Amino acid sequence: MATVREVVLPHHKKEDGTWNVKIRVTHNRKSTYIDTQHFVGSKQIRKDFKIKDHFILDLLHPILKDYRDKISELGTKLSFYNCKTLAHYLQSGGQINADDINIVEFGREQIKHLENQDRGASANDMKRVVNSLVDYFKTEQVPITRIRAAFLVEYEAYLKSPRTMIRLDQFQRPITRKVKGLQKAGLHNHMRDLRILFNNVCDFYNDEDMEVIIVKHNPFSKYKIGKPAKNTKPKLNIKQVRKIMNCEVPINSRMELARDLAMLSFYLCGMNAADLFRLPPASFLLSRQRLEYNRKKTMTRREDEAFMSINIPDIAVPLIRKYAGTLRIHQAVRH
Repeated sequence: MATVREVVLPHHKKEDGTWNVKIRVTHNRKSTYIDTQHFVGSKQIRKDFKIKDHFILDLLHPILKDYRDKISELGTKLSFYNCKTLAHYLQSGGQINADDINIVEFGREQIKHLENQDRGASANDMKRVVNSLVDYFKTEQVPITRIRAAFLVEYEAYLKSPRTMIRLDQFQRPITRKVKGLQKAGLHNHMRDLRILFNNVCDFYNDEDMEVIIVKHNPFSKYKIGKPAKNTKPKLNIKQVRKIMNCEVPINSRMELARDLAMLSFYLCGMNAADLFRLPPASFLLSRQRLEYNRKKTMTRREDEAFMSINIPDIAVPLIRKYAGTLRIHQAVRH
């Protein structure tokens, strides 16, 4: 929760022996200051520099109350402000301007929201877009007004070209990577996800029913995202599936795990790895003879929550006994 309070900064003493009274705005453990028209002398403050003059405090009270009311009115929108943009919002009388909306900061909040919904794949897609915007602009401060049709054309060319990226590894150490330019499919997905992020900003800040339109432009009305590349990946034939099934691999190896899960997925009608890792214990599954689950990838986007019901074939039973309910343990041991 953001807070505001009156402060006197000891090191800001003027030549005439007075200090300007400031409003400290604290949000997410960071602070910034708003100057006021009021000044105090040494007789109006205590030794700890807290104001003791009730006349000054009475003048500041309505200002602080107004700021606190405006912060409360923001509701969930408060999470999309940092201390500096919040201070600007308070100084401007509670008016939100498109220039104050940082698409990078908004995107990072969206990533947290997706992760809280257990939508890790969508969160990773959004991370790629947000990190790429930071790479392109070389700053974390990117107003939504910078996302224009002309920018999208330049940004597309940037994504197609080889570039250097700096990312944090699992120990939060910066790692420099050189990457190739995106191909047709990757470019389509990236620009699609950027459009999703832009539309999320518009949906959050604009209210057409109340005729409140803060983000007035739509760069995607002029810029058209290219069509996705056709899927030309060859399908496995029966001979190849049998080769995988009969492949001899070292016991308790990663190759054994890969082979077994590939076949288990095949037996269970192409079940995704994310759903295999969520399988309940074998004793529960085999007592029901059918596998019923909600497909993780699309369960939040379909009215039926992507409900699936699959008959468990006899050939899958040994692998279910071996892996169902224990895959997370297998993964932890190997890491």
